[in-house]
Amino acid sequence: MCNLLMKPKIMIVGEMPPPTGGIQTCIEQILSSNMTHDFEFIPINTTRSEFFNKNKLLKLLFFLCNCIQIVFIAIKRKPTIAHFHVSYRNGFWRSSIFSKITKLFKIKNIFHAHGSQFKLFYSESSDTSKIKIKKTLSDLDYLIVLSESWKIYYSEITRTKIFILKNAVERINHAKYCRTHTKRFNVLFLGSICSRKGVYDLIESISKITKENIDFTFVGPFENKAQFIKEILRLGIENKCNIIGEVLGEKRFKFFASANCFILPSYNEGLPIALLEAMSFGLPIISTKVGAIPEVIKKENGILFDAGDIDAMTKAIVKIASDKDLARKMSNANKLLIESEYNPITYAKNLKNVYLELSLPDRNAPNQQNTIKKDF
Repeated sequence: MCNLLMKPKIMIVGEMPPPTGGIQTCIEQILSSNMTHDFEFIPINTTRSEFFNKNKLLKLLFFLCNCIQIVFIAIKRKPTIAHFHVSYRNGFWRSSIFSKITKLFKIKNIFHAHGSQFKLFYSESSDTSKIKIKKTLSDLDYLIVLSESWKIYYSEITRTKIFILKNAVERINHAKYCRTHTKRFNVLFLGSICSRKGVYDLIESISKITKENIDFTFVGPFENKAQFIKEILRLGIENKCNIIGEVLGEKRFKFFASANCFILPSYNEGLPIALLEAMSFGLPIISTKVGAIPEVIKKENGILFDAGDIDAMTKAIVKIASDKDLARKMSNANKLLIESEYNPITYAKNLKNVYLELSLPDRNAPNQQNTIKKDF
């Protein structure tokens, strides 16, 4: 148990469940973890409804409502820590302003960097914006990143203390989701159906596959559904594609259970939770060498290729679909890896360490860090 007399209060700021993406899934795991025994969580939802997305004025109104909510909670609830789940571009700038507000109330700040395109966002920013980004990061008490490669990157632009917290997969009752056995090989794409995720490369690859028994399932929200369907029809691959669209919450698990392989041909990623969930279901992985993916996927559990290399993607799909022994070995390796390194217990313990350190009255006081009581 935490050694403090009162539970430290943690303000969680970000897109709230049900999960439609990595940030929501991550927050759901935190709010449902055993850390609730030691900390009081105060969630603030930054997800705009369709009503507030209609125009810029309504978006501004929603942002101001979030600011007022943060001020109100800071005064009334007096949280110890503000844990911001941050992406890039507008999401980063909004979180920057939220952070400044909480700093006025002496609340310690954590940025949890999920932004798969943060490198692109930073490199394309003006010199003035880069200074502001660095200033925002330097004012933090902690920066949480998803992998060693992201830690190396952020270390080049900030001296803020950086902590690696690998994404985790929730405890899934896999037996609840029965696998459908067919003679056909089902390749699953699950994520935002958009250009950044490489879906147009994927359907180009599908058009090149001559092997007859391979089907493809697309699950996720559309960037432009009409354009995506038009390209599938143009390529003449509609009979190979099962287009589902967006699903919420645990409904996504049945698609992992009925698949034989998971594919993610993205151009930018952090550490995608959908990929980890696929691994937990024992799916071999085909993906690109972006973000933290190469730290997770080796030759033992999947095949990686360069983003945009359609021929390499095509060969990888055919190879796994044609080699049952290889697919089985990758399946077993992925199940073991998730269980050992990407489980929610380890995730909660590591995050709890960060919270406990920041909950101390003065974490820079001599020998103070050594007095933290840890029950694991």
